[in-house]
Amino acid sequence: MQALITPVSSGSPPPVIRLMQAAAVLLATSGAGMSAALSFFVIPRILEARSGIDVAKQWIKMHAATQRYLRICMIWVPSVLHLALGLKIPNRTRLYYFVACATLSLVPWSYTRLDPIQWKMERREKMHKDKDDTGPLVEYTPWGPEDAYGLTKLWGSRNLYPSAVSLLAGCASLYAAMA
Repeated sequence: MQALITPVSSGSPPPVIRLMQAAAVLLATSGAGMSAALSFFVIPRILEARSGIDVAKQWIKMHAATQRYLRICMIWVPSVLHLALGLKIPNRTRLYYFVACATLSLVPWSYTRLDPIQWKMERREKMHKDKDDTGPLVEYTPWGPEDAYGLTKLWGSRNLYPSAVSLLAGCASLYAAMA
């Protein structure tokens, strides 16, 4: 318990600190891989659906299955671990705080860039839930027509930013742990 309270000044860090470092690297990089897999593998399969309502339904199922886990795995737990490691390891404080801030930058990105797409897809599914509509579910906006296919492609490309940030945070955390 003493290892969690006092900062590590020099020498080899205690096993608890090494465990925290390993968990931060593992969560950040595995979350990045899972998030990138959604953009590279799942989204193209969803886009093969026959109708816009099928695209919306499949996207909503995919999003519901992965949203909570990826936010915890990629944002919240690594951020807390990096902040704690910044407190514990004084010679790497700046790097750990920078990584924590970069990881926390995913929160506004998610709420401003990814969540509006989620709301539009949920609205499309609710509008056409009882209908037997096979159309593209086009909604006309001031920026042009938006359909379920276009929104799914847009979400797939915007989802690459959290993947890249999480991967870079994991690599920086690994560098800090090894140096």
